[in-house]
Amino acid sequence: MEGINPLSIFLVKDGSKGDRLLFRYPYTMENRDDEAKKRARQSPYSVEPSENILYKAKPPLSNIKNGQLSGFDDTVLSNLFAVKMGLCEKRLEVKVNDVRFIGHPTLLQSGSSDSVLPRIRHSTSTSIILINIVIVLRASASHWVVECYYELSQRLGVALRHEEHRCQYLHNEARLMLEAHDEVAAQPEDSAESPYDLILERSRLAKELRDIYHDAYKLLKGYQISSDLYYSLCTSGVVKRRLNNWIGINFCLPQKVHYLRNQLLHIEPGTIYKCLESIQPYHGILLLGEESELLASLPPDSSSSLKRLVKMASPLKNFHQLAADTNLTLLHIFQLTSHLVYWAKVMVIYPLCETNVYVITPGAPADLASLGEEFREVFPGLSLLSVLSEFSLPTSLSHKHTPIWLFQQQNQQVQVIVWLLRHRLLMQLHTYVFFSPPVRKPIPSHIRRSSRQSTPDFYLGLSEGSSEKSDGDSDVTVETQTQMVQEDQSQRTLAEEDEERGSKGDSELQYEALFPNLSQLEIEVILACPAACDAEDLKLFARMLPYFHGKHHIEEMMFMENMRRSQLLELIEKFRPVLLTCTHEDPRLAIFYHH
Repeated sequence: MEGINPLSIFLVKDGSKGDRLLFRYPYTMENRDDEAKKRARQSPYSVEPSENILYKAKPPLSNIKNGQLSGFDDTVLSNLFAVKMGLCEKRLEVKVNDVRFIGHPTLLQSGSSDSVLPRIRHSTSTSIILINIVIVLRASASHWVVECYYELSQRLGVALRHEEHRCQYLHNEARLMLEAHDEVAAQPEDSAESPYDLILERSRLAKELRDIYHDAYKLLKGYQISSDLYYSLCTSGVVKRRLNNWIGINFCLPQKVHYLRNQLLHIEPGTIYKCLESIQPYHGILLLGEESELLASLPPDSSSSLKRLVKMASPLKNFHQLAADTNLTLLHIFQLTSHLVYWAKVMVIYPLCETNVYVITPGAPADLASLGEEFREVFPGLSLLSVLSEFSLPTSLSHKHTPIWLFQQQNQQVQVIVWLLRHRLLMQLHTYVFFSPPVRKPIPSHIRRSSRQSTPDFYLGLSEGSSEKSDGDSDVTVETQTQMVQEDQSQRTLAEEDEERGSKGDSELQYEALFPNLSQLEIEVILACPAACDAEDLKLFARMLPYFHGKHHIEEMMFMENMRRSQLLELIEKFRPVLLTCTHEDPRLAIFYHH
């Protein structure tokens, strides 16, 4: 997860007094040395060394030292990210060597257009025109990681603009930061004090930016930090705080949140979106923690419908049942579920029932010592290895009649399965059906007979007698005979078609209407099945045939066509000669498991 954590976060402002880097975190001794050298060069008696044109030092290939940003002083950063007005309210992304800067320059005031800014309650005397909160990442960070951090930069900029218009929060904090910079600059040149130490002592905004970023190693070294450390980018990937104790900022880095749930999973937001687009009403949700913990983690102003969904959630209910129990629309249930899945609070499953088939997950850890202790605490008297051994092969819950399960009540069995699903130790398998008619072997060429039209007897007789007549009469006779033969052939063709249509009236034409997309050979193979003699079974097979292409499992067919499982399984067994079945996981839910 090294490429997901940010390298640095800093705040740049631009206004009537020029641009300035107000705050950066983390700051190192290298940053202090750069500032000391800068102050030393500002002396009027200092002499700049002349440039040696014969030797040019190669620029550093890496701007990362000890996991932090290096090689950029404050002046370079302020000049680079205090952009012109035309680049404000847009995405700003800069790549230098092996680091990537991502930010969203935010206008605080505009002289020409008021549509960009929200309505200001009172006039402000601030001289700040724009701010830019820039987050530094490794250049190798994935596209989705960059997108997430850009969203965070945009949210922070909008929140600061709101607070500036409400109570001049940014103006007051910027004044404290500038005073700290000027105070340190006035100290002797050999002073090693950093202005950012003073800024962290005096500025609330600096502390909030530090807590948003905060490194986990600060906790180990005994630094005095707020409780919001546990909701930071470098520890949990979650930001939950109220800027200036007023406006809430809730942000989630789904790659890290899902990774901390299961370190074998590497889930990108794009994969989550694809999964959520394919969920169906017959699916359900499984809470990845206790209900009380999940409710306590929700913000105080969270939606009441979200709390209602969490309270009514059960692994035995599908989305249709949840919509009825919570008195919410199905679309609203899907939206709330998407939010919970994104934050790794729930996972999408097929609701538990006796016919569900489970098997041990391919990515289950080999060392189960720690999980075994946790399992024994939750379920005294049961062994995790013994329970998992029951699912070494695909096993239906209705077939659990071993001594391990006999003494348990049904409720406890459900709790055991829920615990195993939460820890991704079990995976559900579904049965998929394929229409696969057997291929008929071609007829050998020496047996095949050529089809040719036979010549009518009367035509042969007339043609023989025509040689005895004169040349003038022969032309008329031949034309007449040819016309008669053509009329006779057309009459025979019409008669044969009528006879064929009459014979097909109740059989072949009816079969072609039942199976409009099948070839004649495929229809014949279906009719060869013994169950095809029953008209009801044949109609039911034609109705279910669009599902027999391996993309719909049995549970989905039951929901879509409102059928009982026994009825569907009986139909599959009757037409077994033309059907194949296979068992595997649901591709829609594959993101929740390691492969």
